[in-house]
Amino acid sequence: EIVRAMNRIMKPDAVAVIGASAESGKIGNSVMKNLINGGYAGKIYPIHPKADEIEGIRVYRSVEDIPGDVDMAVFAIPAALVPGALIECGEKGIPGAVLIPSGFAETGNVEAQEEIKRIGEQYNVRLMGPNIYGFYYTHKNLCATFCTAYDVKGQVALSSQSGGIGMAIVGFSRSAGMGVSAIVGLGNKSDIDEDDLLTFFEQDDNTQVIAQHFEDLK
Repeated sequence: EIVRAMNRIMKPDAVAVIGASAESGKIGNSVMKNLINGGYAGKIYPIHPKADEIEGIRVYRSVEDIPGDVDMAVFAIPAALVPGALIECGEKGIPGAVLIPSGFAETGNVEAQEEIKRIGEQYNVRLMGPNIYGFYYTHKNLCATFCTAYDVKGQVALSSQSGGIGMAIVGFSRSAGMGVSAIVGLGNKSDIDEDDLLTFFEQDDNTQVIAQHFEDLK
């Protein structure tokens, strides 16, 4: 069950960006540009309440309006809006949510984090984050992050709990020209943690080495 969900999250054929934006500098715009400029060949579905088109791609009001299946949704909206959007993902049957927003347990707002955890469990949506930079899976040309795109393919999988350490890892990998299979942010670990990543990477043909940074263990 873990492998099935993690495969759809890490190697998706269709990605929704909740909070996609046409405004340069916004996280929702950076995620859209990274998906496009990174060369991702799957379907991209921007979600925005008013826009008609973002980066040349048709916009949907809600994930529930998207025709067909969606494997993973990247959240680029304020923390207060996450629960409602997460319920919509659950109703749509989306198995994974990548939660970039901060404002949860790391700021003392444990109640909000417990709420999204309950929603995830209720609808069987696996949660990556919250409070993360997102993740890269290079063999799918997937840059589901607001950091700059990364395209050097290799067989090393990296993960970090800390966003600062994660960005340092991305920077070092880039300057060293190091090939990676994935770089993943875990953040608050409301759900997906190092065990889920190890379970996924163990069976991933593109990964031979795993290096992980921890701040704590669940």
